[in-house]
Amino acid sequence: MQLEIGIDALSDNFGPQTLSALDARSGIGDSDCDDLVQIVQYAFYCKGYDTGGNRRQPGRRDDQGCNTDVCERQHWKGTDVKTLKPKVLKALLAWTLTRFSLEVNEVTRKFQSWLNSRYLAIENFCIIPVDGPFSREGQKALYLAIQSEMRLNDDHATGSFGSLIETFIRSHSLGVGVSRPLAQILTGAMICQCVKTAVGGDLFQFADRFD
Repeated sequence: MQLEIGIDALSDNFGPQTLSALDARSGIGDSDCDDLVQIVQYAFYCKGYDTGGNRRQPGRRDDQGCNTDVCERQHWKGTDVKTLKPKVLKALLAWTLTRFSLEVNEVTRKFQSWLNSRYLAIENFCIIPVDGPFSREGQKALYLAIQSEMRLNDDHATGSFGSLIETFIRSHSLGVGVSRPLAQILTGAMICQCVKTAVGGDLFQFADRFD
């Protein structure tokens, strides 16, 4: 892919130069050359999605379309499959498992999808799998979400838990009925950790307010 988009210094990882080069060309779309489209198709295939064997639109197959698999199941929330954005391509080419399973927790997936759609613009935020399990990438996304709500710039939003985050959380108390993003982040964190409510022992539900 790096060769096809004009990068001379090739590397075996998806770094800032690759992101920048893809950003300059607005990602990869169905109007790009056959080789680029096929690279995207095979990346989908490696994730477990059947996109067909011929040159078509990225992520599309004849019977029902990978659009259904990807968009409706929200692995890459808010993205146009016809033109894949740089961070979507990075997630697609990563080793991280993103294949949908019927056994996953839908509540966790809803929260993961919310993180992707709200915080994608943060420089250090990478699209996380919306497949249910809580991962190391998901934990970093949580910290980045908090740092975004702290209004930290990209140089300081690193995705690690430090004294700034601790001070911020201590100074922002949360109670029943609070509806700001920090409440959603905290609720999502409890969902990911399988924390149960005091009444009934059910898992928390992801909503716009803290209940």
